[in-house]
Amino acid sequence: ASERSTHSILIEAIPKMLNWYKSFMKGSKSTNVDFGHTEGRKTVEVTEMMDIEEMAWAPRYGLKGIIDASVISRVNSCGGGSYDKVMPLEFKTGKSTSGQSAMEHSAQVILYTLLMSERYLNTDIDMGLLYYLHTDQTLGIKVKRSDLIGLMMRRNELASEILKASFSQSFPAMLQSPSSCTGCRHLTSCTIYHKGTWRKYSN
Repeated sequence: ASERSTHSILIEAIPKMLNWYKSFMKGSKSTNVDFGHTEGRKTVEVTEMMDIEEMAWAPRYGLKGIIDASVISRVNSCGGGSYDKVMPLEFKTGKSTSGQSAMEHSAQVILYTLLMSERYLNTDIDMGLLYYLHTDQTLGIKVKRSDLIGLMMRRNELASEILKASFSQSFPAMLQSPSSCTGCRHLTSCTIYHKGTWRKYSN
């Protein structure tokens, strides 16, 4: 990006980031966050920033990641009770906030709660925060056991395919699914590898 475009991006982004800081970290007020239909809306105040760009890994799950921020938040439920929670905070700067991208972002936060649970033992980490800079929107992610099991099953499938590929020196067959493939970040390299198998979807 050019210096001019970088400057314009920063001019647009900085006020939103300052507003987020004032809303969540200044202590002047707690901000209402939607944690989904099972948990509902809760007010959240970030009371402590434990770490940023934290490298976390869970060898027994075969997972690792870099968490944008690890925070302690004071959560106030609708019933009036409050409690402190350790949770991951993930920032997203892209414009895509719905559909497949939103599912991937939620899955990322859920996996980060698993990584943090391994790092901070004896700490119940089952919530996370997801902030979209483009829309200045903060979402609450509540971990469901069924979602976590589903993600681990997908992780195991991927690990199995990678192991097979290392022995066969070839990649799995292309999905050839427009809904899945069109938004995939590996589409270009995948189609080149699989040669002309995408042609019937590109017309």
